[in-house]
Amino acid sequence: MKVLAFALIGISSMASAADVVSIPRVTPYADGVGTDEVRTKCDWNAKLSEEIAHYAETPVSITDKDTSQLSGKVLFMRIVNVHAIGGGGFTGPKWAAIHGELRDNGKLVGSFDAHQNSSVGLTTCGALDHLAKELGDDIADWLKDPIMNAKP
Repeated sequence: MKVLAFALIGISSMASAADVVSIPRVTPYADGVGTDEVRTKCDWNAKLSEEIAHYAETPVSITDKDTSQLSGKVLFMRIVNVHAIGGGGFTGPKWAAIHGELRDNGKLVGSFDAHQNSSVGLTTCGALDHLAKELGDDIADWLKDPIMNAKP
């Protein structure tokens, strides 16, 4: 009876491991997106992964590995637009857009284009941190039922 219980626990663990979505620790910028100052001084693109993992109801694994080399469920993301002029709230709203594709063993099973605006934050990096939180929540929500061409 004990062997059966351990076998069932092992099967349960294997099934849940297959459901884990790997995401990059740092979301890269698309070519030409973001100023050098935003790219070097703000770490909101690393906080994005933390926020996705925080809000996700789906198991998420944040990885430093090259996601193109991973098997299983992998979320590929890229920052495709960011508007964040220095000066915090004095220089108007900030916004960012993320494109993502969920692949399961290489097969495309879902994609999204997420966009958020923010006037919150006393600094430019603070506003981008707020955007990471909002986008992370949106992307985590999408992960519950990933579909193609979503606009979370």
